[in-house]
Amino acid sequence: MPPDPESCAREWLAVAESDLLAAASLVGNPALPRQASYCAQQAAEKAIKAVLSRLNVAFPKTHDLPELLALLPADHPLCQLTIDWETLTEWAVRGRYPGTGPAAMDTEACEAITMAKRIVAVARGALLTVP
Repeated sequence: MPPDPESCAREWLAVAESDLLAAASLVGNPALPRQASYCAQQAAEKAIKAVLSRLNVAFPKTHDLPELLALLPADHPLCQLTIDWETLTEWAVRGRYPGTGPAAMDTEACEAITMAKRIVAVARGALLTVP
């Protein structure tokens, strides 16, 4: 029996919040801004997937945040955020593999975390208001 949308959404959101905590714990270490940025992207991705799960919307296995957002209703609060979705999406690859872009800087990691915090907070709020 497949999990119900509500419990599935809760699981996705819990992992998103865990990734956000991991990102925050890594920032400030001069050797780890790439990993902090990657964890921030993962938090954002999983928060969006939590909302999609709760709405019972199937989604592909992708790290592309704009692609996932396109599956939400246009008036959804996540779609209303002013976020640099493309840059945050880049960290899914750039944060894991060498040769995929310049090394991350601490300022970039902080920006990624700030964006992810907003996304997770809006997703959490949206999940609380779904009937």
